[in-house]
Amino acid sequence: MSDALYINGLPLPVALVDAIESGIWQTPKNRDVWHSLFPDAEIVQPTLYSLRAMTGETSWLSEAGSAYLGRAAEGFVPGDIDPSHAVLIADLGPDRLIALDYRESETRPSVVALTSAEHSCWRQVADDIESFMRAIRLIS
Repeated sequence: MSDALYINGLPLPVALVDAIESGIWQTPKNRDVWHSLFPDAEIVQPTLYSLRAMTGETSWLSEAGSAYLGRAAEGFVPGDIDPSHAVLIADLGPDRLIALDYRESETRPSVVALTSAEHSCWRQVADDIESFMRAIRLIS
């Protein structure tokens, strides 16, 4: 088992650390794997972040404008994001962020994504990092 790694003062889930260390945390070459989680229009150029990129992008989120923080809206849960309780782990292209949301659990954060600029809301796409990795076929 890996030692704990922290970004933004938050512990990365063991499954994510293990995936990074083993080399399986790589952007899938097959774009179709993203369709189980996202509408086609949101999938521009998916990228899973390296640890370095997670750190940099997460620190940027704290300074980002309100459009990146989201807002409450019907049909979008959680709607917004708290930068002090989040770690950016990927994106689907410009302004299409994917994050771990630690507000409900520090040991099992959910995975949330920023919807298109039209809505500017965050929505949960997976219960945890393992579910996210299964959905994009990094693990079975």
